[in-house]
Amino acid sequence: MKRTGRLKAQAATEFLAMTALGVSLLAVALLVYSFHAEEAKRVRSALEAHGICMKAASSIGAALALGPFSQSPLALPAKLNGENYSVWVAGKSHLVKVNYDDAGDPAGVGCNFPAANITNSTGGTLFQLARDSIIKNTGGVLKIEP
Repeated sequence: MKRTGRLKAQAATEFLAMTALGVSLLAVALLVYSFHAEEAKRVRSALEAHGICMKAASSIGAALALGPFSQSPLALPAKLNGENYSVWVAGKSHLVKVNYDDAGDPAGVGCNFPAANITNSTGGTLFQLARDSIIKNTGGVLKIEP
């Protein structure tokens, strides 16, 4: 009878040890998955911001290429990757910058455009781009109007 009790205790101990090992491995796997999921979200946010940046910059370049007294529309999505964002144009620096408004990490990106003179409807060279804008080539100066 002593042997049966020892075997039961040994089996119970082995069961508990294997269960603890399995739960530990599952916890490690979930931890690794959560790290990679967060990194994937950050990369996706940066890629989508870069896509919006390139769309705005190429629209500006296309309006410049169309020649004087032409205009072209620029429509941007309301949300980017499910988050609010803003697009800024710095005319003197030839730069378009996309920022996530409520992101804790700096997921914004910037890209250049080929225009020499670009302003908004009030003549400013540093301004936020509206979601639906019209780019007008006035013969030497591009004006972006909401």
